[in-house]
Amino acid sequence: MENIIVELIIIASLGVFFLLLFFQNKKKQLEFKTLSTMYEKTLFQNENILQQSKILEQITDISEKFVKDPNLSVVLEQITESLRETLRVEIATIEVFPKIYGDNSIIITKGIKELKLDSQITENIKKNHSLLINNLTSSHSEYSKYIQICENGITSLLVSPLKLGDTTIGFIGVFTKSNYNFTGKELRMLTTFASQAAILVQNATLLEKTRELSVRDELTGLYNFRYFKSKMSEEFMRASRYTHDLSLLMFDIDKFKSYNDTFGHQSGNIALKAVAGVLNESSRPTDFVCRYGGEEFVIVLTETTKENALKFAERVRSKIEKTNFVDADGKPSRPVTISVGVASFPTDKPIDGQELIAFSDKALYKGKESGRNIVVSYSRE
Repeated sequence: MENIIVELIIIASLGVFFLLLFFQNKKKQLEFKTLSTMYEKTLFQNENILQQSKILEQITDISEKFVKDPNLSVVLEQITESLRETLRVEIATIEVFPKIYGDNSIIITKGIKELKLDSQITENIKKNHSLLINNLTSSHSEYSKYIQICENGITSLLVSPLKLGDTTIGFIGVFTKSNYNFTGKELRMLTTFASQAAILVQNATLLEKTRELSVRDELTGLYNFRYFKSKMSEEFMRASRYTHDLSLLMFDIDKFKSYNDTFGHQSGNIALKAVAGVLNESSRPTDFVCRYGGEEFVIVLTETTKENALKFAERVRSKIEKTNFVDADGKPSRPVTISVGVASFPTDKPIDGQELIAFSDKALYKGKESGRNIVVSYSRE
C-alpha cells in the first residue's frame, strides 16, 4: 500500500513538472514570437529609413545642381531620371499643372518617346488619390479606363499626386511594360519621393519666378535693359559662330515728352504699356522684346535678314499708328507714332553686339531727323 502511495505521489509530481514545463515552453514561444515580430518590424522600419534616406540624398543632390543651374525643366528631368533609377523601372513621368509655374503644364517623361495618359489617371490625381495597377491587360476589370496607357504597351503603373498642403500641383508616376508587379513597398517609396519632389518643385518655381521678375520691366512686363545687354551679347556670339542672320530694331515713341505734358504721366504710362503690348504681340516666341529705357524699346530678331526685319518694323510702325490710345480717364487721347532704326548682322558688318546696338541707334536718330514715324535702315554712308 505504501508503494502504491509513493508511486502516485511520483506520478503526480511528474505531471506537475511536465505541466510547468509545458507552460514555460508556451511562455518562451510567445516571447520568441513577440521578439520575432519586433525584429521583423525593426527590419521593416530600417528598410523604410534606408529608402527614405536614399530618396532624400537624391533630392538633395538635385537641389544642389539646381542652385548651380536654376532651370525648372532640368530639375524635373533629374527627378524623373532618379525615380527610374530608384524604383528600377523603364518609364517615369512628372507633370506640373498650369498656374503653378505658368500658363501651360510642364511634362517631362523618360523612357518612352510619348506617353498618353487616360483621363481616369488625372481624375484620381485631382482627388488626391494614388494609383497602383498591375497586370493591365484586356482581361483586366478596369482595362476600358486605361486604353491609351495599354496602347503604349504598359502593363503596370504607379502614380502619386504632388501635393503642397491641400493643393495638388501635379503628379509623378512610374510605368512598366514587363511582367512586374508593384507592391505597397514601391507605393511608399513613390509617395515619399513625391512629397520631397513637390517641395523641390515649389522652391524651383519660386526661384525661377524671382529670377524672371529680376529681368522684367515692372511697368510694361517686357525684358529690362540688363537682360537685353546679356541676351544681345549671347545672340551675337551665336549668330557669329554659326553664320546666322541677326537683326536689331530700336524703337522710340515720337514726341513722348509732349504727350506726357499734355495728358499726364499716368496717361503716358498707359501709352507705354500699349506700345509694349503691340511689340510683344507682333513678335515670335524666338524674339526678345525689351524696354531699353524711357520711351525706347528694342527687339532682337533671331535668324532674321535685314530685308525681313525692315518688313517687320514697317508692320509694327503701321499697327501702332492705327492704334487708338486713351488717357488715364479712358478717354481718347491722340495718335501715337514711333520711329524705328534697323541694323543687321552680317549685312552691316558689326564687330560685336555693342556695335550692332550703336548701328540701330544711329538709324533711329536719322529717322528722328527725317520727320519721325518712319523706319530707317542703317547705312555706313
